[in-house]
Amino acid sequence: MHERHLIRTAESIADELDAKLAAMQPRGRLLLEPWQFVAVGFVFGACFVALIALGRMVG
Repeated sequence: MHERHLIRTAESIADELDAKLAAMQPRGRLLLEPWQFVAVGFVFGACFVALIALGRMVG
């Protein structure tokens, strides 16, 4: 029962975020510039590599 409530809450939050992003996003344009996608990907990649390195050091 509790899990269903959490799933519903997560879905409603996701729906709200989608609505906000759709409102912010100008029609016919990407939300981010292409170089920003590259930067975000680079940051996520660096975090991922750092987590793997940390896991190997601890483990």
